Amino acid sequence: MTKNIDLNFRPTTYFRPQKLESYLLSKVKGAVLRKKLQALFDEGRHAEVSQLLSAEGISAADKKALESVHPMFMGGNYLPDTEEGEVEIGRISIQSTTYDVTCVYAKPINGEIHYRIVDEYNGETLEAPTEAVSKLPMSLQEFRDFFLKGWPLLDVLEMNFEGDLDGCLDFFTCASDFYPDFDWACRDFVIENYPVDDEDETEAGDKCPICEKFNATPSGDTCEHLCAWQWDGQLEIVNGASSQESHWTDLVDLVSSREDESPEDVILKAQEKKSQTRAQLIDAASRGCSLLEVLTDVLGAKSGDGWSTSGMLGGAGFNLFIDDPKKLRALDKECVLLVEACTQISIEVGVSGLEKKRPQKTVDWLPVASGLWEEDRYHSGHISYFIANVSPGNWIMDGVSRNTMLDDVTEEDVEEGRLNDDQIQAMWGQTLEEAQNAEYREIVAACSGVTSEVSPYEIAQILYRAVCDDGGKEISEFDRSNGLLDGPPVSQPEDKNIQSASSAKPKSKSSRSKPGGNAAPVDSDSSKSKNSKVDQKKWSKILSALAEAVDPTAQLNQIANDGAVPPVGNVTRLLLLSWIKAKPLSGGKFKTSDVNGFGVSGNHEEPFLSIVLGRDERKLRVLEDIRCNDPESYSALLSKLKLVADSAKKKRPEIKNMAMPAIGKSMLSALYSYGENLLTGVPCATA
Repeated sequence: MTKNIDLNFRPTTYFRPQKLESYLLSKVKGAVLRKKLQALFDEGRHAEVSQLLSAEGISAADKKALESVHPMFMGGNYLPDTEEGEVEIGRISIQSTTYDVTCVYAKPINGEIHYRIVDEYNGETLEAPTEAVSKLPMSLQEFRDFFLKGWPLLDVLEMNFEGDLDGCLDFFTCASDFYPDFDWACRDFVIENYPVDDEDETEAGDKCPICEKFNATPSGDTCEHLCAWQWDGQLEIVNGASSQESHWTDLVDLVSSREDESPEDVILKAQEKKSQTRAQLIDAASRGCSLLEVLTDVLGAKSGDGWSTSGMLGGAGFNLFIDDPKKLRALDKECVLLVEACTQISIEVGVSGLEKKRPQKTVDWLPVASGLWEEDRYHSGHISYFIANVSPGNWIMDGVSRNTMLDDVTEEDVEEGRLNDDQIQAMWGQTLEEAQNAEYREIVAACSGVTSEVSPYEIAQILYRAVCDDGGKEISEFDRSNGLLDGPPVSQPEDKNIQSASSAKPKSKSSRSKPGGNAAPVDSDSSKSKNSKVDQKKWSKILSALAEAVDPTAQLNQIANDGAVPPVGNVTRLLLLSWIKAKPLSGGKFKTSDVNGFGVSGNHEEPFLSIVLGRDERKLRVLEDIRCNDPESYSALLSKLKLVADSAKKKRPEIKNMAMPAIGKSMLSALYSYGENLLTGVPCATA
């Protein structure tokens, strides 16, 4: 515009005495009527003015009559009335169908000026802020900015005139008795800020930092690295799961609501140790991070330079890119697996009918913990807890308890009458040996819905805590370290004498340690390492030979024939990872529950596995060590173990038709039975 405007102009006051003409005009809300009255005043036609004016500017009947002729006569008639002492200091009228008018009213209160913006729609066309307070009257710029923020003139113009600036400037008029240049100031504002169509305008999008292709995301012209884009705070996933945002929200809700030692807490703490990605996800969820933060912090997604557009649909946004789009779906899957592992599990404890869940067939019972419990002077004893996987996703916990009153009693004590009343009652109707070996077994807890992500170690903690919280027997003095409650080992330097349960019924007192001992039998695989130190030099030499060998088969055959049990940790890990690449092995010494076992010839993997992998608790510790330290190789190991298991399952029924002595058939049956059950109880494995 060519007119020089003083945006710093400030009226002296809004509340000076007014001429009668100005006062009357300020009280007329209708835009058309006000314009007509102004013309009559200017021409001195006062008689006609008196005919138009009534108590409220125009009678209700006349108002309705005028509106029925044309909606333009509605303009301004529906503005709210000014309050006592309040004056109109400016208005903007638009040539809409109903000739809408928006005004600013001002009123002095306690030495301050209070402003409010009003429209004809009870404030529905306004945006905050619509009120203001000042000591002095506003400058022209302050007044214009306040008005156009509270009533978005630009948005109204864009809605009616897309890219047509001339049409916009003809569509509105501004008026103020206090700011003579108010109309000019508003037009300057529109000219400077109104978006005009530009055929050369840059397309919305930005460049991929990986392949440098320009990604016009709104139009769908994108590269393979695009994983998401954000527009005005809203994140859109492109090459991932459509429900990824909700899956992430589910994980955040789960992590933020977990309680200490709850099943969710136990599972999540274990998952944090299984992979760096899961640890990062759980940490991010605990901090309430957004999915955008996860994509950048966990996946390493890179953002483009971003772009912005103006107008009614204007805004700002940017694209996110990753080197491998598969990572996005993998991340979503991790979120789903974590939530399912925690939410699908269902626990039963302290309810009737649990004993009916005891399996009729033989299962592998894994020791959880054992030791002394005491409720009071008259209620105490020894308890051993075991868990077993009875079917996919279903586990039970068995409690094996016994009286400890007779632990140190001998036959001589009985014959010489040195037993107290409690000991006499404990022996009632039994011999000393029978009473000392008497045990009471009870299924004390069960859980279902266990996913493959949850290992026996977490199941042990969850069920034991559930039993204790329900008032069951809580161990106050544990036997020496020997169960799943100790957690999985990580790179142990040597095999420890950890007991396990190889059958449903624990053995007699001879297999217990004083004062109560564990009801589980000693693992024969570790008995050798119990009585002699592992020859570290020997295993170092073997591992060195394996590292240099192109084909490790010969070295592995030697281990199978030697029969020495390697320590759990780095040694077992490297032996089994070498076995994955080896050719079929040719027999060796097969370890049974008997310490020595028996020799086997022919192509059989079971002898080597019975020595290195072992059974029951040792097997779980060996596999958990690999799962924690080399998760990528873990799945390959399970795949090869499954091949052995499937082969053994197929061959075992054929033994009865073989022409060999009964003892040979029995030995071969034991061999295949071991192979068939290699994956029983193993996390993330289907036997």
